[in-house]
Amino acid sequence: MTGRRHGPALVIVALVSAAALGVWLLGEGEAGRGGGRAGRGPAPREAPRVDLEPGASPAAKADAVERARGTGGVGGADGERPGDPAQAPGAERREVDPPPAIRGVRGLVREAATGRPIAGAWVTWRYPHPRACEAVFASGSLLVEGTGEMVTDAEGRFDVQRLPDDLGVASTLFAVAPGFGVAALRPGLREDVVFDLERGGTLEVRLRGPERLGHQQSRPGTTWGTGPVSIERADDPAGAVNLGEFPGQHDDRWVYRAPNLARGDYRVRVLGRDVGVSTIEPGATWIVEATHPADVEVTGTLAGREDDDAEVILRALDGVAIHSLGVDGAGRLSGMASEGHFSAALYNANGSERPLGEVEVRAGGPPLRLEAPPAGDQVEVMLRGAREAARVLGLAALEQGEQGDLVALAPDPARPDVHVGRARPGGHALLDGPTLLTTLTLPARGPLVVDATPFVGVVRFELPRALRPEEVVRGRVALVPEVLARLPRLRAEVVANWAHTLRLSHASPRLEVELVVPGRYLLVGETDLGPFEAWVDLAPGAERVVPVPD
Repeated sequence: MTGRRHGPALVIVALVSAAALGVWLLGEGEAGRGGGRAGRGPAPREAPRVDLEPGASPAAKADAVERARGTGGVGGADGERPGDPAQAPGAERREVDPPPAIRGVRGLVREAATGRPIAGAWVTWRYPHPRACEAVFASGSLLVEGTGEMVTDAEGRFDVQRLPDDLGVASTLFAVAPGFGVAALRPGLREDVVFDLERGGTLEVRLRGPERLGHQQSRPGTTWGTGPVSIERADDPAGAVNLGEFPGQHDDRWVYRAPNLARGDYRVRVLGRDVGVSTIEPGATWIVEATHPADVEVTGTLAGREDDDAEVILRALDGVAIHSLGVDGAGRLSGMASEGHFSAALYNANGSERPLGEVEVRAGGPPLRLEAPPAGDQVEVMLRGAREAARVLGLAALEQGEQGDLVALAPDPARPDVHVGRARPGGHALLDGPTLLTTLTLPARGPLVVDATPFVGVVRFELPRALRPEEVVRGRVALVPEVLARLPRLRAEVVANWAHTLRLSHASPRLEVELVVPGRYLLVGETDLGPFEAWVDLAPGAERVVPVPD
């Protein structure tokens, strides 16, 4: 993106200081674990230690474990699983294995058709990446202690622990074996589960146009999200698990292979564009041929620009591609973009963004002719009652739907308690990071005085009765104001960037959050027991109860 992060999806991250982002609470884990599981089930195969510097933080532990396991716990950027990093000179040997929060899971992996146990199956809390599967099947010794994974014994049995605090929340357990498809389930608080694996199939995507692929991947100005090719589970008959997206593995001929797929329908996307849905059958290889879209030169003009340091951002309507176009002093546009339909927006140096409408880019097409809407009237906001002086505030337009503006209001150098900016008339939400300060209608004459006195909103989580007194359920949860819940882009950013960490037990089931505006909030989160979503009305002195599903 030419060295700058763009758009409301990223601008909102800059609206508060780094401290307001909500650091993931990496605790040391609970000393006690229920169930007395010592001696039950087979032990994991021998795993390498992970070396850390003396006094390493929990975040450093997590980073060291991820490097040993591969990115995301299922392989590196290219799917590889590095070997033992324990030979780093001068490093103190430490075992990364903080106690898990709740009980582990034991069980059996067997063949669905015959009921015979499957030895050497990989059981893990992270989706098993195709190349990581190859490494684990070849040598179970690549498994790392304390990461909630193991290979089944000769009788097809396993005994895995929950992920330690360093490695986050995971409610879905996966199992896969050579020649079989990946199976998934949510154990909840069950201690015994059975995986019935069906013979797996393979999806092969053959991508034409590889000579442009390396150029587009490395060229600034384009982002690809999950990668050029992604494969997504399109059906989930059990309704229990959404496998989400995962990348295929390509060879030198740009052929992507995704083996170990369970029977079902899979959607193939190239740069976010649907190629089609393929039905995978056991033992079969389904081949999909797709063309990688080529970049074309984009020219045009932009009228009405007021900021010299501005860019035009193109977001694909049917994909994940994002392109940035330069704008010179005369308003001339230039850059490269893939062919297709885009929403265009003017991104200014102060972090504000104004929609420019939808455009089509095609080879040999006419130059783009864009006109920026007026930046709007001057806005002045003075906060009263705030415990801390906000560095940057945000105005989110409520009448533009998903493509709504997000305008930054910066402190006035001459009046640090006053925040200034320019915004168009209409309804807006005034935000301090994810915190709703008020809703207002612009323009307004003179400074707007906003009471930002906080109150504490309290949510009490109703935990399953089967949870033992000494057990802790971990999770992450975001509180989205109702006005932002109607704006999908901003809702997604609040959920992704401002989630609160949960450590819940029968003795400590509450979450307390500082808010400014009483009202209805969408509670979106996931715990070790699974995802949940609920609406809550929060007000001073009130406690709202939300059940945690098992």
